[in-house]
Amino acid sequence: MRTWREPALAGANRSSTTLRPVRRRMPPTSFASTPISWKTSSRFAPLDRMEKHAATGMFAILIVTAWHAGAEPRIESFSPTGYAKDVSQVAVRFSEPMVALGDTRMANPFVVECDVPGNGRWIDAHNWVYDFAYDVPSAERCRFNLRRRVRTLAGQRLTGARQYVLHTGGPNIIDGPIGNTRMWQRRIDERQVFLVALDADADEDSIRRHVHCRVRGVSRRVAVDVVTGAERDEIIGALSARAYPGTIDRLVESASTHLPRDDAGALRDRALRRIAAVRCTEPLPGGADVALVWGAGVASVEGAVKAQDDVYDFSVRPAFAANVHCSVRFDARCLGSIRLEFSAPVEREVAKRIRLFDADGAEVPTVVADSPQVDRVETEGIVAEESTYRVELAPGRAGTSPGATGPFVDIDGRGLANHDDYPLVVQTGTPPMSGTFGHGTIVVPPGGDAAAPGVFYRPPQTLRGRRLAVANDEDLSRWLREFEDIREGRRSYWGDYDSPPLGEDGPGTPFELAFNERDGAFQTAAVPLTGQGLQILEVALPPAESIPKTRYVIGKAIATGLDVHFKLGRESSLVWVTGFTDGRPLADAALRITDGCTGALLWHGRSDADGLARVALALPAVDGCSRPHYLVSARKDADHGFVAIPHEQWPGQKGNRSLKGHSIFDRALLQPGDTVSMKHVLRLATSNGFALPDPSMRSVRVSIRHLTLGEVHTEAIVLDASGIATSTFEVPDDAFLGAYDVILRTAETDVKSGEFRVERFRVASVRAQITTPLEPIVAPSSIPLDLDIEHLAGGGAANLPVTVRTTFHRWDADAFEDETELPREQTRTTRETLDGTGKARLVVRDLPEFRDFVSLQVEMDYRDHNGQMKTASKWFEIWPAAIRLEIVGGHTATMHTGTRESATSPPAAHIRAYDAADSPVAGIAVEADFVLRANHWLDERLPGGFRASYRASSRTGGRLLLGNHPRRRHRGLSNPRPPSRTRRISTPPASRNRTRRPGKRHAGVSPRSGEPIGRHP
Repeated sequence: MRTWREPALAGANRSSTTLRPVRRRMPPTSFASTPISWKTSSRFAPLDRMEKHAATGMFAILIVTAWHAGAEPRIESFSPTGYAKDVSQVAVRFSEPMVALGDTRMANPFVVECDVPGNGRWIDAHNWVYDFAYDVPSAERCRFNLRRRVRTLAGQRLTGARQYVLHTGGPNIIDGPIGNTRMWQRRIDERQVFLVALDADADEDSIRRHVHCRVRGVSRRVAVDVVTGAERDEIIGALSARAYPGTIDRLVESASTHLPRDDAGALRDRALRRIAAVRCTEPLPGGADVALVWGAGVASVEGAVKAQDDVYDFSVRPAFAANVHCSVRFDARCLGSIRLEFSAPVEREVAKRIRLFDADGAEVPTVVADSPQVDRVETEGIVAEESTYRVELAPGRAGTSPGATGPFVDIDGRGLANHDDYPLVVQTGTPPMSGTFGHGTIVVPPGGDAAAPGVFYRPPQTLRGRRLAVANDEDLSRWLREFEDIREGRRSYWGDYDSPPLGEDGPGTPFELAFNERDGAFQTAAVPLTGQGLQILEVALPPAESIPKTRYVIGKAIATGLDVHFKLGRESSLVWVTGFTDGRPLADAALRITDGCTGALLWHGRSDADGLARVALALPAVDGCSRPHYLVSARKDADHGFVAIPHEQWPGQKGNRSLKGHSIFDRALLQPGDTVSMKHVLRLATSNGFALPDPSMRSVRVSIRHLTLGEVHTEAIVLDASGIATSTFEVPDDAFLGAYDVILRTAETDVKSGEFRVERFRVASVRAQITTPLEPIVAPSSIPLDLDIEHLAGGGAANLPVTVRTTFHRWDADAFEDETELPREQTRTTRETLDGTGKARLVVRDLPEFRDFVSLQVEMDYRDHNGQMKTASKWFEIWPAAIRLEIVGGHTATMHTGTRESATSPPAAHIRAYDAADSPVAGIAVEADFVLRANHWLDERLPGGFRASYRASSRTGGRLLLGNHPRRRHRGLSNPRPPSRTRRISTPPASRNRTRRPGKRHAGVSPRSGEPIGRHP
């Protein structure tokens, strides 16, 4: 906006009152809405009548002058300018209309001086954009010079700047650095090579001078080497063939975004040259934090220099070490089993050299996983207590396996960093005395022999305890909260209780538990249950050598003949009581419902003849409490039972869950600046259907929330007598795009009532279709494609140029043999022009022989009337033959070792043949190969410190010949070996029928036996 100052008033006397205009930013098209503010100086006398008329006339002149000055046509915005990265388009907005509405054929208003080609176009009367053919790379400077003869639609000359410049600076990293092909890790090798995709060709000498490694603990910079030549080619080749899928392809794709769109081969070669490989000149210490600093000063071959540092953090993998771990540690000693874990995988034969000896020198059996590479060795079972074990790394012995001889190294050849720690002595201990009464409530029938069992480890001959009978519901709620703390992990069953849970001098009946040392380490004891209600059990564990304090075991049990049930509802609830042993309804039982958090009484009543009691009220919600919400107790005669309703408050259950809201929109898809009209309806869901809300609920606030930004608008509304209200919301011009929720907020709860979206879009003016007369497409020699573009208003898009791309994709989801990398999909590009009716036929010729299921992707690019590039896409399935075989098997045949059938039942499968119309086909001879394959995922170091995982397989199997069957169902695959999750189907060489359908368990028919077809899930 122009900032202007009003000129001095002509003919005004210096001693007269001075009118001083205040500076304002005046929009050129809204002068009347922004009046000039005049301030009167108190130092001068008021103007007389003539001076007032003169000032008024001058004010009118100033208005006209300011209006014309502010209305001068100019360029309002030019973006981007100056330093910018990843530029694909320049957008310019003019203050005045430049072209007639709908006429976008005017020549470009700028002369563009840039090495990157592009095209300019008018979007509308005010906006012009320049699309670069590809993203502007580094070291580029583009100038946009406004043409001299450019005029507005009204014929006015533009004022203001006439040249705009943008530049992209020095080489930047646009993808990477790749230091580990496992994307979820940032650990690198000690001699790691970093691959980076650049947006320009960088000068290697400047990389050596300005890029360095920063190692924590090392005060100086570590220089880098640029990896070139055969070593770089070897690294890229290894990554392309064996690394994480798409590692190199991703870098190439990123680098190619800043390159001209040449043919695919030349584009890939140029993109590969922009992938730089650097390595720290010194080996990195294991476990260190390392940063690769792509420093300021890195220059392109053209001389453009990078302006700032970019830092990328990594961690070096730890040194190779073998550490002893125990399944349980107590008092600095091992309990349970012993295992030796490696910080990196080792060959299985190397791991088998681990020896474990007991105190008598006898070798203890160990377990090594049945895999070529392992990361641990462990004992077969629990080791002896209070004993000494010795872990040794046995010297290599002569053998057929490479790992059986030589030093103790990992799969990369790194020696053991803590080799001097071995032989390592491991001392085992004795677990401390412990006990438990189980996790939940022990429930037993009442009677003289009612008792609660407890399990104790290494108890003495006698343990003393106390038993407390909880009579009232308030105390019952408190104890249930105590045990809920135990269940949630806030307290433990032992250890934390260094003081008696029942109190030092609290109530309770004492008891003793007797044990016999000859009965073993784990012994069971029973606590007699007497009295009514829940029994709290406390047993004291005396101090031990390793724990010099008394600990207490706590439990709860109840001897009852009552079984209490509870069903919670929104408006009412149901309680019923049955016998614990026979399940018969119990009448006339006294019932109480208590708040599980506070112990307050919520309801009381009695059961009827059927043992039922209906709670005809809505129980209050219990918020902010993680304990059991409700405690329902029943008493009959001297018997007492209860049920605790656990904490299960899910999101959305807070507040009044019966309140339902719905918003009706005039439209649910809007653009910034639009106004949406809404009708809001609020109802109560009752057992009789929907009801009108109470008058107290009619005051509602409408909240509009963006799913990311949160609340963006709130408004108070009042529902009418029918529970309906209306409101509107004007979407701001700068509103964020995406989904917006509409929430109705009452005093009790919040209810989501609807959703709308805000997007920037243009209404389509044409409709594009891609079809083919072939259905289905079976082993074609050529494929005709019909292209059709029609105006939505009627008629075809006559003589419209289009670009058609066809790409074949192989279905690699099924493979019976070891998976191999598929060749790159070949894309063909063709330019066509539609005829006078907006139609064209394109025939895809020179097709290969289809020996597998293939998908054809067809894309058609065209420009609509707005000048925007649009793409229509369609996928077609290509069958290699008109016969489809389908394997329909039981779980034994279709799954691996996990089977629902008996282990003695043979694998079974049904093979069915269908034609392209899904009709059964008789008379098909089939050979069925079944394979049992054991897979192991192994790790491998690639050149440059990169890593790859691959699958090694061992296979066994057989073949069955299945003849013709009149019902087209062949039962077979009977073999004593376990079933395979992979199957191969083939036919004799005389038959050439073969196909399969994706998404089903099926196979095709092969032209020769032994040909791989697919893998089935």
